[in-house]
Amino acid sequence: MSWVLLAIISSATIAIISVLDKAFLHYYSRSHWTLLLLIGGAQLLIGFVLVVVTRGTEIPWFGIQWSIVSGILWALNTVLVIRVLSKKEVSRTIPIALSFPIFVAPMAVFVLGEQLSTTHWVSIGVAVIGSVIISTNFSDRLTRPTLDNSLYLLLFASILLAGSHIAIKLSLEELTVLPAHGWRALSFGTVLLVIATRPEAINDVFAMARQKSFGLGIFAVNEFLVANIGMLLNLLALSLGPVSLVSAITATSSLFVFLYGSILAIRFRGFLGEQVNSRTLAIKGISTMMIVGAVVVIAIA
Repeated sequence: MSWVLLAIISSATIAIISVLDKAFLHYYSRSHWTLLLLIGGAQLLIGFVLVVVTRGTEIPWFGIQWSIVSGILWALNTVLVIRVLSKKEVSRTIPIALSFPIFVAPMAVFVLGEQLSTTHWVSIGVAVIGSVIISTNFSDRLTRPTLDNSLYLLLFASILLAGSHIAIKLSLEELTVLPAHGWRALSFGTVLLVIATRPEAINDVFAMARQKSFGLGIFAVNEFLVANIGMLLNLLALSLGPVSLVSAITATSSLFVFLYGSILAIRFRGFLGEQVNSRTLAIKGISTMMIVGAVVVIAIA
């Protein structure tokens, strides 16, 4: 199977993760810290098991260190994204959170000394404009749209995610997919637990367990099955293809989120708090296509 197909399947799967996370936050959790605490515990367990199972006689420190760095950056990214996702629509949040390939290009210029063409810079501008549009609140009663404050948090989260992808690509030069995923998940889960272990989150988890909440079932399926399938497919694609191209395809997950969220919101009115009038659908659709188109051009130009 080619890395392109792997990246596309991974992108579609990652979109499911985002929608299920939003469902958990919208219907079952009292706080976004609850979801972060559960994710941290699950990923720590998964990482520990994979590290133990895949350990060898030699310790590839270079690869391990970069996997750990990737996990730390990914955890910080997740904290910011989940915080915004708990308050905003999934189809507005994820396209910006997944615009990270636009930051890979300038990173390469300053860190690696690579050159960017005019096409690259124009594409970066288009992606940023698309992010601004999708994060703008348009009201029929107002003639001037207002910019959502979450834009800045999500753009910073995208920078962290870009760094995480570069780090895991360096790790994959020495590690295979499973140990790279294991060490990344181990550091990812540890950081989330340190940040999200709060009284309200712990109490919420115990309350959900006592009530045998269906939300815990959704979380388990999402985190132990869907998330791991998506992340492993993405790592496999990264191990086989160039990070810039794989990242660009990964960013198309925002398109799948838009499709999933819109279809569900149309079928179940008000599902996940999504707005489904023709105006908001048109704005979200156009801005999502701008972001996806820009990151793809960056990768292939």
